[in-house]
Amino acid sequence: MLPNTTGDNTGALVSFFSVQAGSTGTNPSTAQIPLAASLLGYHLFGPADIGQDILDNLGQSNLLFVAAQGFTPPLGAGTYTFWVQETVSTINYGFDLKVAPEPESLMLLIVGLTAMLVGKPMRRRLVG
Repeated sequence: MLPNTTGDNTGALVSFFSVQAGSTGTNPSTAQIPLAASLLGYHLFGPADIGQDILDNLGQSNLLFVAAQGFTPPLGAGTYTFWVQETVSTINYGFDLKVAPEPESLMLLIVGLTAMLVGKPMRRRLVG
């Protein structure tokens, strides 16, 4: 979470944040127990999360009373939908997302480049 993150003004000072696999999120108006089961994870965030990596909080929400699917960070390759919900007021929040190539893809790229350089045919000059 980035600085200046605030929660709602009800005194709870938290807001809902979730992640779901795919390019379309679940309809927020159906926020009931079945909704949690369709999410990879969720977290109630607020000022206490500033400077923290909350991906692990999202992943561990399968341990909560209304369990989500849960996951072990980092998220793998794929398409994800993130949902931030606030029903009471305007809030400020900021997330710093770091997208990195998968280690397997990076290793495959290195092996491929090495093979191209090592396997490059050498030209020989014939003396006649």
